[in-house]
Amino acid sequence: MTSDFFQRIRKELSIDLDTVREIVLGLSERVNRKVQIVKLHWRAASLSEQQDTVLQELGGYLATFFAHTDGLSARFSDREGTAARIEDTASRVRMLKKELAQIGALVRELETDTLREDLLKIQQDLTLRAAAFERFSVAQGSPVVGLPVSQLALPPATRVVAILRGPSFLAVNQQAVLHAGDIVILVGPRAELKAAVSQFVVPQRASA
Repeated sequence: MTSDFFQRIRKELSIDLDTVREIVLGLSERVNRKVQIVKLHWRAASLSEQQDTVLQELGGYLATFFAHTDGLSARFSDREGTAARIEDTASRVRMLKKELAQIGALVRELETDTLREDLLKIQQDLTLRAAAFERFSVAQGSPVVGLPVSQLALPPATRVVAILRGPSFLAVNQQAVLHAGDIVILVGPRAELKAAVSQFVVPQRASA
């Protein structure tokens, strides 16, 4: 019996240590991701400064060139050198823009991973409380079209937390009017969310 008792304790301690290890690894990964995002933003700022410097140098060169030439013949005497300078600047700018685009893609990917983790944690918190997020698209002809949020017949514990319209994220307030095609994000108890869905769809006509 004593042996079973100690084995059970050892097993529980092992589970706890594994859980702690997973938490620590998860936190360190999250911190590393945020550090990477900061470093990428710093690199992007540096590349933008380089791009501005390159363009300013070209502008200064051209201004000096035209200021010190005498007449059209002299002005075009070094047109090959000037064209080469312009092409070199354009090439450098293209390279900087390409690297900026790559950094932007990496930042979006890292931020998406971070957001996904946050959403999963929120979903877990809601699930433990028998609640959830629900996404509804406002159908053309549904009862809520043209109504402000204050007039929605939502259950007591259900709330509108976001309204998406095309590329816009609208501020949610009681005066916000819903349009057909809007995407509405609700949060509340699961049972209430099921009852709320009927408002966002087109009522079915009774068959004759």
